[in-house]
Amino acid sequence: MVEAAESQNMGELAELKKNEGNAALKAGKVDEAIRLYSAAIELQQSEGMFTNRAVAYIKQRKYEEALRDCKQALFLNNGFAKAHARAYACHLALGDLESAKQSIEAACSLGDQSLADKLPYVAELERYEGFVAQAMERKEYREALFYASKLVENCVDSIKHLVKKIEAQILYTPGDMTEAIRFTTAVQEKFIGNAQFLFWRGRVLIYNGQVDVGKKHVRQALNIDVDNATIMRYWKGLQNAEGLKNSAAHAFKENHLEVAVGLYGQCLEFDPLNCAYNQSILFNRASAF
Repeated sequence: MVEAAESQNMGELAELKKNEGNAALKAGKVDEAIRLYSAAIELQQSEGMFTNRAVAYIKQRKYEEALRDCKQALFLNNGFAKAHARAYACHLALGDLESAKQSIEAACSLGDQSLADKLPYVAELERYEGFVAQAMERKEYREALFYASKLVENCVDSIKHLVKKIEAQILYTPGDMTEAIRFTTAVQEKFIGNAQFLFWRGRVLIYNGQVDVGKKHVRQALNIDVDNATIMRYWKGLQNAEGLKNSAAHAFKENHLEVAVGLYGQCLEFDPLNCAYNQSILFNRASAF
């Protein structure tokens, strides 16, 4: 009896905190709402409480936190349509279009038709992904950049689409990093803790001639994701290219011109996208012929 009474009291207090959270959220006090929802969850977990906190996180554009709450809500009750609906918003923002579509379908199957008209929208974004891939394969980088930009506009927290836009921008204007610098600067506050963003931002800076700063970004990326083979390979390539360039310069100074030409040629194999660096290497190699 005592345990039942305590459980009832905790449930009532949790409901009170949830209602206070709802009021705070309605008043635009999002941080306060999250604090109150968290207090309610500590007292008694329910799918509704997790979903409400997810809504608050979505308002703060904290989509990964919101998605975790949606998943927890669905773990408690996979038939809770509102959690599927909120998960859709998270998947869309994070660029997981297949999961976004599945969330819409799940919500609709449970009677929530509010997102039914979003299915064609998600399908259109999936087509954009295909257009980007096809354009990149054809080396139509302006077209790839156009559709990648559309995806970034709609999937506002998607690192994979962000990276694709940066790559397309570099390839579209390989000798001019102005737009790539502008774009990565504009979004760096949001993505500064992401290894993929730091890696590509670092490359943009290197291509722009800001080699030391760019290398720091790449190193930071590797510190965040130590097992990332692509970043590790690029980092080792940077170190190797620097060593080759120094060796080539020494060979040239010692009048070992054939050796210098060969070493400069190896430098050119490292990164075809680094136009400024490669142009300087080509100039140096031409001087050795």
